[in-house]
Amino acid sequence: MGKKTVLLVALLLLIGLSAWFFYIDYPEEPALAGELTTAELSWEDRSRSYLLYTPSRVAPRPPLVLVFHASAGDTAQARLLYGYRFEELAEEHGFLVAYPQGFEKHFNGCRRNGPYAANQLQVDDVGFMRALTARLVAENGVDPAAVFATGVSNGGQMALRLA
Repeated sequence: MGKKTVLLVALLLLIGLSAWFFYIDYPEEPALAGELTTAELSWEDRSRSYLLYTPSRVAPRPPLVLVFHASAGDTAQARLLYGYRFEELAEEHGFLVAYPQGFEKHFNGCRRNGPYAANQLQVDDVGFMRALTARLVAENGVDPAAVFATGVSNGGQMALRLA
């Protein structure tokens, strides 16, 4: 067996093992009784979008959970990567779940010099979250003292910045 053949076999084996190691069995979207809506909010002369999950039974003055996607992500990716678990929990406990979309797929989180437009343009994502929360307080009766945030990667940085 030649050197090139051994290298090719080793490379194919490595690719195969990597595919197996990194394979994630994503769950199917559950059939839940609540409603998922897409909405927009104008902020800083930009149209900003978000998904809102409203459970079938909403608690009085419901809490709100803001769920942020990762870098280069979007709201659909966040729902999938979290396994739709926030929506299942919302059904159990009656809170609302909002998935804000980052500006050009990023949030202006805690990085001082991020290489993406949200950071370089100093997009006011904190103001956007405040405006979004105010809208949900006014339209859905959200308890302003019970607003929570979570995220991973760039979304985690956004949650940290809000804290």
